[in-house]
Amino acid sequence: LGPYSFPAFSAILETTIAEDDMTCFGKVYPPSLNGSELSRADIVNGLKKVGVRYGIQDDTIEEFLKKPVYFTDIPFALGKREVEGKDASIEYHFNVNPSRRPNLNEDGSVDYHDLEIMNPIAKGDLLATLYPADLGQIGSDVFGHKLHPLPVKQLMLSYGRDIQLDEDRVHIYSDVDGYVRLNQGKVEVSKVYLVFGDVDTSTGNIKFPGSVHVKGSVRGGFRIECDGNIEVDGVVEDATLVSGGDIIVKHGIQGRHKGNIRAQGNLICKFIESGNATVGGYVEAGSLIMSEVSAEGDINIEEKKGSITGGKLRSGGNICAQVIGSDVETATRVEIGPDFETKKRYKELEGILSSASKTIEESVPELQKMELSLVRGNRKQGKQSI
Repeated sequence: LGPYSFPAFSAILETTIAEDDMTCFGKVYPPSLNGSELSRADIVNGLKKVGVRYGIQDDTIEEFLKKPVYFTDIPFALGKREVEGKDASIEYHFNVNPSRRPNLNEDGSVDYHDLEIMNPIAKGDLLATLYPADLGQIGSDVFGHKLHPLPVKQLMLSYGRDIQLDEDRVHIYSDVDGYVRLNQGKVEVSKVYLVFGDVDTSTGNIKFPGSVHVKGSVRGGFRIECDGNIEVDGVVEDATLVSGGDIIVKHGIQGRHKGNIRAQGNLICKFIESGNATVGGYVEAGSLIMSEVSAEGDINIEEKKGSITGGKLRSGGNICAQVIGSDVETATRVEIGPDFETKKRYKELEGILSSASKTIEESVPELQKMELSLVRGNRKQGKQSI
C-alpha cells in the first residue's frame, strides 16, 4: 500500500423524530482532519429540512457549539404539551340538600319537630361563588401542529330577585332577610317561607326571619316562629304561632286548651275554639268559644251570627259581638280598659311592694332592740341579737 490523500469532510447532522412528534433529536458526527464544524445555521437548517417548525432549542444549540458532543442524541427541538383546562364550578354557601330525616333522641324516641329543612339568611349574606372555567393552554409538536386541550364546561350564576351580583360577576349576595333555596339550578331568595302542605312531621318546626305562608294546616304540637307575618290557609290545631307581625288563619284555630297564639300585630281568623291568643293589635274573628284572648286593640266578632261564648277576653279598646255569653250560663268574662298589660304589671309590683313592706315592719322591733342595746353600751348583747 502506498501513500493516499483522503478528502476532508465536514461534521454531519443526523436527525431523528420521536414517535409522539414532541422531540427532534440531533446526532452529530465529527468532521475529518481539516474538516469544518457545524454552525448554528447548519443545525437550524438541518432541523427545518426534516420539517421542524416549532421548539428549536437555541440554548441547547449554543451549548453544543461551545462544547461539541458527538455520537449522542441531543434534543435540538422540543414540542410543548397542551395543558388541560378545568370545568367551571359553583360553590353554594348554603345547604342545597336540606335533610328531612328526624333526629333520634337519647331515650330512643324520634323528634319530628326540628327537621332543619330550610336555609334562613340575612341581608348581605354570600349565597354562591362562581369559579370560572380554565380553558387550559394550546400546545404544539415540533412540526408546528397545534395540540388543543379538551373542551371545558362553562357555567353562569343563575339567580332570581332580591339577589345582588358583585362587580367581578362571580359572587351573589342576598338583598333581603329571608330564606334561600336552589330550584333547578337557580338560586332563589324569598322574604316569605312557603309551605305547600301542612306543618307536621314532614316539615318540623319552622323558625324564619321573614314571613311564613302555609298552604295547608298547622298540626298539633308544632311551632312556627317568625319576624314577619304568618298566614295559614287551613286550620291551626293545638300549635304555637309566634309572629312579629300579623297572624291570618283562613279557617280557624282549634287550640284544645294547649295551643298558644302570640302576635305583635293583628290576629284575623274565622273562629277561635279553646284557644289562647295574645296580640299587640286587634282581633277579627267570626266567633270565640271557650278561649282566652287578649288584645291591645279592639276585639271584633261581627259576623251575622258572631258570638263570644265562654272564656276570658281582655281588650285595650272595644269588644264588639252580636252575642256575648249563652243561655246555658257558660262563664264569659269580658274586660275592657286601656293598656291591660300595664295594669297587670302594676298589680305584680303592688304585690312585691306589699311583701317588702311586711318584711320591713317585721324587722323594726329587732332594729329597735339593737339600737337600745348599743345605747347601753352592751355591744356583746347587740352582736348576739344580730
